[in-house]
Amino acid sequence: MVLVLAAVIFQWLLSSRPERKPPVLTEKVWRVAVVEIDRQRLSPQLRLYGQIEAEERARVTAPAAGEVEAVYLREGERAEAGQLLLRLSPGDFELALQQRQAEVEDLQAQLEDLAIRRASDRRALAEERALLELARKDLERVERLQKSRLSSDSAISDARERMGRQQLAVIAREQALKRLQAQQKQLQARVKKAEAAREQARINLQRSAPRAPAEVLIDELPVAVGDRLRGGDLMVSWYRPDSLEVRARVPLLYREELQDALAQGQPLFAVAGGRRFRLERVAARANAAGIDIWLRPLEDARSLRPGLQLELLLDRPARDAAFEVPATALYDERRVFRVVDGRMQSVAVQPVGFRIDASGRHWRLIESEALQPGDRIIVTHLPGASDGLRVELMDAAAALSGETAGG
Repeated sequence: MVLVLAAVIFQWLLSSRPERKPPVLTEKVWRVAVVEIDRQRLSPQLRLYGQIEAEERARVTAPAAGEVEAVYLREGERAEAGQLLLRLSPGDFELALQQRQAEVEDLQAQLEDLAIRRASDRRALAEERALLELARKDLERVERLQKSRLSSDSAISDARERMGRQQLAVIAREQALKRLQAQQKQLQARVKKAEAAREQARINLQRSAPRAPAEVLIDELPVAVGDRLRGGDLMVSWYRPDSLEVRARVPLLYREELQDALAQGQPLFAVAGGRRFRLERVAARANAAGIDIWLRPLEDARSLRPGLQLELLLDRPARDAAFEVPATALYDERRVFRVVDGRMQSVAVQPVGFRIDASGRHWRLIESEALQPGDRIIVTHLPGASDGLRVELMDAAAALSGETAGG
């Protein structure tokens, strides 16, 4: 009876057990965020590190040895146009100027004396030539008399001797005049040299008290009252605040496009610390490390100082058919995935740079003939992304705020 009862219970358990349904295979669906793209004219940006420099900067040195008599400004102070910066004692410079003036006057006096001698020699030469003409006529008269047998041979010899002596006198006088002319040229050259030295002494006197040529900032002032300076020692260094510019180095890869943009008159701008700069010129010499460029601030640059380091974002020439996507949308820097009928489809792209918008979001700029405006590009980076994966779209706002803000 026990065995029969057990068999009945076993059969009842078998008949009452739940039926096992065969397993159904389901395709995995990936939840992704997408952005809808649009073809635009966009400017890729270039991150640069530059340094502030002053294009108009001067180092004023002592024109000659002298003692500092007064200093009117200090380093870092601003000087107005025409303002006196410092002054060397004028005594030594005034004495040098007086000495050069005396040399000029002495040489001019020698020139006047030489002019008197030349005038006297010219009159004497005229007299000597007149006497020579008389001696020639006397010789001709004696020769005619001899032909008529009215003069002796000794008279002809005397007449020829007188004429020869007179010719020598004329030649000597002409040579003396030529020597005086050469001396005059030498003296004139010495006068010019002395006048130049006098002018240099006058300039040195002016330079001993330098003034600001325009509104400038005092960069260096390594002297104090009582210092004795030698010629060529630095007195003061200044720069014009409106001549400040940024010097940065650009990789050679971007040299041609920047030069072409400047040649075509296309303005390129950069931003650093809230300031805007405009590309002014590209260096004429390059090396393996890159090529230098200079950018001019568009706003007031009074707060900038030479030597200040800046991080800049320079706009490169605009691309007419570019798309912008978050960095997470790119795979291997050469493809993105768009959503077609709920599935992933890879598209080959050409990266052309990056851009940071006004809100600080980082975007990658790409170009592709296969992409069309309105395509939905997946911005959720999937480790095993491949063509044909089924996806489910989710809100992209949260994804973009976290993905693009960090680059």
